[in-house]
Amino acid sequence: MEGKPPRHPKVAWAESEAPQERRAPLEPYEVTEVQPLHADADWLLVCEEEKEAVDCIEAYVISKEKNLEQKMQFLNSICTLCSTAGKKGLTESLDVFCFLNDVPQNIEILLCEEPREQLSTALIYHCINAIAALSEVNAISEDKILHLLNVSCNVIFYLPPTSVLNAYLYNQTLTAMNNMLQIVLDSRLSITTVNNRLQSIFKLLLSYTYSGIRIVRERTMEQIWKLCGFMASTFRQQLLRKFLDPPQTTGIVFMTLEKTIADCSSEDKEYARIILDLVLKDPGTWLTEVPEILKFIRRKLKSSSAPAQEIFLSVLDVLACQFPTDVLTSVLIHLPHSDSTTREIWKMMLTMREPSEKILDELCNLLQDEERCSITTMGMGFLHLTVSNWTRHCAVLQGSLCPAPCLPPPSSPDWKLGAGQGQSWGCGLG
Repeated sequence: MEGKPPRHPKVAWAESEAPQERRAPLEPYEVTEVQPLHADADWLLVCEEEKEAVDCIEAYVISKEKNLEQKMQFLNSICTLCSTAGKKGLTESLDVFCFLNDVPQNIEILLCEEPREQLSTALIYHCINAIAALSEVNAISEDKILHLLNVSCNVIFYLPPTSVLNAYLYNQTLTAMNNMLQIVLDSRLSITTVNNRLQSIFKLLLSYTYSGIRIVRERTMEQIWKLCGFMASTFRQQLLRKFLDPPQTTGIVFMTLEKTIADCSSEDKEYARIILDLVLKDPGTWLTEVPEILKFIRRKLKSSSAPAQEIFLSVLDVLACQFPTDVLTSVLIHLPHSDSTTREIWKMMLTMREPSEKILDELCNLLQDEERCSITTMGMGFLHLTVSNWTRHCAVLQGSLCPAPCLPPPSSPDWKLGAGQGQSWGCGLG
């Protein structure tokens, strides 16, 4: 059945503040009468070798009542038939066979009819494997592949929280989905084909990031992150720039840093290493939301180990070099000045040679710009720290900070008064 995918199901575990998302009732399916397949000799060879699989698929399609065992046999037969045809290079008439037997439609029915309240069988897992098998040998059209991918996402992302699911089946299902996406984006395909498929897949996945249900958004971002890791590992990372906006790239950076320092699978660790390397080489694409990234680093530094801090330091180094103005503004305005971690971030930046020079140059420009210069008292404390640690820039800074109302010494009564009252000292503004 072609057309619109099922809408999001109404789930009992959804957050109370989330809007109710209704799923349209399933339309009745009509069983298509199977017509004889007029195929070439190559296809007859496949049929003869995999006669049991072919018979199973044809029998399933015309059967009125289908139990779980028959459903599993049907899906496994699809995988077997596709595997044999692919290995022998005899896929010429496989798409005709799938069309005449409504194979994509029957897989969709199985996905949509599987109960959503729990994950008690491996049916969804086998459905996704069958879709991957069909995609690998181009047995169904591009539109049908994307349609089945959408149905699969709808089913998996809207499952109940992981804590109430069978953990083994859930993890196996996610692994199958990752494998399916990798097959759809096979590295043997042309750049144009991969580009078009990746665009369609990202458009599909990003639509789920706007769900009113938190767990759906989280599962979607995890899938997007894994897809980015796979694309980066196959040296097609340049394609990622076209389809991700700053909110998504920032989310991927956060997830990468989390997985870099967390206990996760070896595959995730490798993806995190590859994506982090990509981020540091192309900060103009990945690190554009400076305030959010600095806030994230500040939160993580409080409880991170020494190796993790080194990773955050490398990101901070690149961030300050690429966006000195935004970094300076974020430290002086967006981060809490009374927090020791904020001061540590500032000190880190002043110990990095290239970033510190850019930061201090921008600081001088900021202090000489009356329209931009309005810094809180605590922010001025960072300026004192700058002057005391970097005498090379003192002459320029003293010229900007010379007027007494602009920068009282930290030990003066005016400083304490200003700090206590949250006073803002203007530079040349009174």
